[in-house]
Amino acid sequence: MNICKEWGIDGNKKLRYNLIESKDGHSLTEFIGQRLQIKAYILTEETNQQTGEVGKLLKLITTDNEIIGTSSPSFIQGFERYLDCMETDECPELEVGQGTSKSNRRYLCFKAPMD
Repeated sequence: MNICKEWGIDGNKKLRYNLIESKDGHSLTEFIGQRLQIKAYILTEETNQQTGEVGKLLKLITTDNEIIGTSSPSFIQGFERYLDCMETDECPELEVGQGTSKSNRRYLCFKAPMD
């Protein structure tokens, strides 16, 4: 496991550990269409031992202390593009969107909140 980015951890090693190891949180798909207030996040990269493929996992903790995770490549790519555009690792809020591919498959997409 490799930590790619994090924000809001502020040296709190227990928070970092709990975000990485949390198995009882929510899936981001439960929040489609909602705006989330983020207290902290961690983006990790892991290698699948069976296939050798590298995948990313994003874990968020909201201001309500809900832990939410996703491995959705489309959402994570949008999230990373947002951070690149904003030139920061800070992300105090976000919106969870949903799109439909040409083959009629649904996917998650990151949306920057519009005030």
